[in-house]
Amino acid sequence: MTDTVLKRNLVQDLVNNISAENPLSLKDVAYAEPEQVIAGIVCPSYSGSTLLTALLGSHSKIFGAGELHWLLSEDRSYVQKIIDKSEKLLQTDLIWKELFDKKMAPEGLYDVIFSKTDCPVIIDSSKRPHFFEAIVPLNPTRNFLFIYLLKHPMRLLASHIMHRSTSPEFASMERRQMIDAFLNDVYQQIVYQHLISSKIGAGNRILFVKYEDIVAQTVDTLQYILRELRLTFEPGMLDFQQKEHQMLGGNAGPRSQISRTRSGDEANFNSEIQRAFYQNLDSIKLDNNYQAFFSPDEIAWLNSCEKMHTLLHILGYKPIS
Repeated sequence: MTDTVLKRNLVQDLVNNISAENPLSLKDVAYAEPEQVIAGIVCPSYSGSTLLTALLGSHSKIFGAGELHWLLSEDRSYVQKIIDKSEKLLQTDLIWKELFDKKMAPEGLYDVIFSKTDCPVIIDSSKRPHFFEAIVPLNPTRNFLFIYLLKHPMRLLASHIMHRSTSPEFASMERRQMIDAFLNDVYQQIVYQHLISSKIGAGNRILFVKYEDIVAQTVDTLQYILRELRLTFEPGMLDFQQKEHQMLGGNAGPRSQISRTRSGDEANFNSEIQRAFYQNLDSIKLDNNYQAFFSPDEIAWLNSCEKMHTLLHILGYKPIS
């Protein structure tokens, strides 16, 4: 299928999923109030899922579990490193160690997690659409809410390049060639995510949340999500840096599990433990690293690319410079 045909099909079939005028929008979906809910975050990497999990997980009735797909991973040595690192930072035993040692099965995965927490809501930030597509049918008695986390493609592209460009497949490329390769990769991820959205969303509630709204309108965005979880906003959610989280994850998870006040010594908190945009207690910093990473000419070139135009249209963004 050509890019032109794909773009036309996406604009017709997928953009409407984000539109408030979509006849299949959330307001038209009838559902019973569940006692327990799994809120699955679906997005590409570096979209802000760790931040959203930390914020939501700071609610007294929400357990921010993190990326539960790791419990089912065949790469057990890598997952063991994640768990060991988290336990070292927190200086306590995590529930993940016990569950990982048991070699969890996808059937009943959430039953076991709920048995380990008193919270009626679990945040599963596995992100991967194919993981949710596979595991939802294996847990038919569970109620799911899917949060499709969106991020401006220019910001997302810069994040991917900054974190992944040292890998051998990209290291030898010329800069423009590398940027184009990453743009194609991000494009394919987002297209794939939306192509299977109808499968994992069938019969379940779906919310579309923009990373930029989490930063600029934190309380309103959290209230929007909490309403669908039948919960009310708690001011303490904004103090998520002060809390200890047990997020399972291979990205920023372990680094975000340290509380600023754990030791009572402010000097022990440093940028190597938590990302820069989690460190300011007064506000959450917007990820604008693209402005420093891309030159003005590169930004202009990217804004002229057909793939960027398609992503902007699908995700509901305007070009930025």
